[in-house]
Amino acid sequence: MARGATFEGFETTVPTRHRRSGMKVLRRGGDAVLRAELSVNWAYRVWSGLSTESRGVGRSPLDERQVALACAALDGAAARWADVAVGGTLTWRW
Repeated sequence: MARGATFEGFETTVPTRHRRSGMKVLRRGGDAVLRAELSVNWAYRVWSGLSTESRGVGRSPLDERQVALACAALDGAAARWADVAVGGTLTWRW
């Protein structure tokens, strides 16, 4: 996103001049992108109680401190989402 990638379902809140294919940006990012995706998947699995020992899951790319930080952030995000009224919106800026 920071490099101008867009993905189906994303809506920008301010106009941007960039509109590159998300897949093109992901391919250029190589190993760093793969590590980020694996880290997000691992943290989500731990946070949501899914197995981390299933075939194909692999070793954690995160240490215990990183998992704890990610889970705390997901708890905060879930709380914000839960506070949104039916029909409301949640705008997240970072």
